[in-house]
Amino acid sequence: GRKGLKKLKEAEAKFVVGGMHSFKSVEHSGLQTLAQTCIDIGARCGKVDVRDIWYGRKSIRDECDKKFNMYKNQILKEIQKYAIERTLSATTDLWRDDAVGRYYLDFTVFWIDDSWRQHHALLRCKHFEEQSKTAINLWAEIESIFNEFNLIVGDTPITTDEGANIKASLKNEIRLPCMAHRSSTTLETAWEATRIVCPEFDQLITYVSELRAFIARSGNIQTRLPMTIKRNSATRPWRSYYIVYHSVLISYDKLIDVLSPMYEESRILAINKNLLLNVVELMKGFVPIFNSLEFSTTPTIHIVVPSYYAMLAMAQLNGQERPAIKALKENLQTALNEKYNQSIMQIHWIATFLDPSFRELSFVSDKSYRTTQLKSIKDGLILMANDIENEKKDLIDNSTDQQPPLKKARTEVSIDPFAQLRSSSSEPSKLNIKDELSAELAQYSKLSFSTTSTSANPSLLLLDFWRTNEKRLRLLAIIAKRILVIQGSSSESERHFSAGGVIVSEKRSRASASTVESLVVLRECYINGQWPDCSSEDDKEKSGSQNNSTTLTPDIVSL
Repeated sequence: GRKGLKKLKEAEAKFVVGGMHSFKSVEHSGLQTLAQTCIDIGARCGKVDVRDIWYGRKSIRDECDKKFNMYKNQILKEIQKYAIERTLSATTDLWRDDAVGRYYLDFTVFWIDDSWRQHHALLRCKHFEEQSKTAINLWAEIESIFNEFNLIVGDTPITTDEGANIKASLKNEIRLPCMAHRSSTTLETAWEATRIVCPEFDQLITYVSELRAFIARSGNIQTRLPMTIKRNSATRPWRSYYIVYHSVLISYDKLIDVLSPMYEESRILAINKNLLLNVVELMKGFVPIFNSLEFSTTPTIHIVVPSYYAMLAMAQLNGQERPAIKALKENLQTALNEKYNQSIMQIHWIATFLDPSFRELSFVSDKSYRTTQLKSIKDGLILMANDIENEKKDLIDNSTDQQPPLKKARTEVSIDPFAQLRSSSSEPSKLNIKDELSAELAQYSKLSFSTTSTSANPSLLLLDFWRTNEKRLRLLAIIAKRILVIQGSSSESERHFSAGGVIVSEKRSRASASTVESLVVLRECYINGQWPDCSSEDDKEKSGSQNNSTTLTPDIVSL
C-alpha cells in the first residue's frame, strides 16, 4: 500500500545518500532487476530478511569472473560462423588508466548476421606490462586473442588509430586507419596552423583556455550558467573543437553578469563574440559527420569518402569570411588533403559504391577522376569475386577429399542408344565469374533506393537494401556483407576506455587487472544484451544441491 511505497522511496533515498550515488542510479535497469529479484523471492518463499540471502563482495567478484568466462565461451560460439564466412571485422586500441597507470588492449569484433543486422562484442580488455608495449609484444597479445576466439589471422580486417606501435604490430594484417582520429588530426593541424598566421584566432583560443581555467578554479560559476563550460574530450578529441566553444558561446552573456560583481568580466569580454560565433557555426557542420563515423550498430566504412567531400565543401570560401575564418578554411582544405584524404584506401571507395545512394559518385565533381575511380572499383570487385569463387572451389575440393571412396557398381551403366537424338545441353550455360559480376553490376545500377524515410538511419536502410536483394545480386551481396562490416573508425574502443576510466578510480585502485577486465567486458555485454545464459549452470547447481547436504531451505534451493 501507500505506506510500503513511502518506505521504498525512503530506502532509495538512503541508497543515493549513503553510497554517494547519482539520482539517476535509482532508474538503472540493473538496480530495478535486482529489486524485482528480491520481490520474486519474497513472493515464493514468504517474508525473508534480505541479509540472510544477500551475497557479499567476494561472492559477487567470483560471480563476475565466472560470468566473464561464460561470456567468452558464449561469444566464441556465436562469432565462429561469421569468422569463417569472413563477415567479421575488428577494432583494437590501447588504453592507460589514470588511477593505477596500467595498460589495457581493447579488442572488439563486429559482424553482420543472416538478417543483415550489425552486431558488436568486446572480446577482451587485456592488461599487459607497460615495459612490454612494443610492436612485437603487442602482436603477441593480439595473436593470442585471435587464437583464443578462433579468428582467421591475416583475413580479419582491423581498424585502429595511427599509433606507431600498433601500426607496426599489424603490418601483416588487413589494417585500416581510424578515420575519426584522422578527422581529429585534420582539425588539429588546421587549428594550429591558423593560430600561427592569425593573431586574432590565436587570441580567441588563448582567452577561451584562460576562461575555462578560471571557471574551474572558482568552483561556484558553472551552476549559474545556462550551459556548463565544457572540457576537452580526452578519449574522443574530435568532439572538442565544437563542444568547448559552443558552451562558451551559449553562456557568453550570462558570464558577463556572473563575472562583473567579481570584477573579472574582462575574461569574457576579451573573447571576440562574433569570431566565436563564426567558429562555432563552422565547426557545427562537422558534428554530424563525426557522429556518423562513431556508429557501432550500423555500417560506417561507406561514409568515409563522402565525409571527405562533405568536409571539403564546408571549408570552401564564399568571399564574405572575416580574415581568421578565411585562414581557418584554407588550412582546413590543406589538412583535409594531406591528413584525411591520404588515409582513404581503395576499400573505402568500394564501400561507398556499395551504398546505392552513392554508387554514381556524383559528389565527385572531377568527371575524369570519377571515371577512374569507378573503373578501379569495378576492378576491385572482380578480384573479390574471384576470391569468392576460389573459396567455393577450395571448399568443394576439401569436401571431396573427405568423402569415403565410392564402391564400384556391380554392373556397368548401359550406353544410351538415344544420345544422338538428345539436346546437347538441357541447361543454360553458366556465366564465368567476371560475366556474372558484370550482369549483377548492370542490374544493381538500375535498382531504386531511397533514403527519404524518417523512421530509420540511412545506414540501416542500406542493410535492408542488401537483405532484400541478396538473392538477386548473389556475388555483390557477399562482397557487400564482407566490406560493410568493416569499421570506419575505432570509436567503439574509445567508448570502452571512457567506461574503464570510471571503473578504475582512486577508490577502486586495488582492483586487479583481471577484475577490471571482467567488469569492463561484462558491462559491455550487459548493454548489448549479451549477458551469458546461466540456465544450464543453474540446472547443474540445482542438481548438485539436491545431491549434497546444504543449510539452505528447500524453497531457496528451488529458486
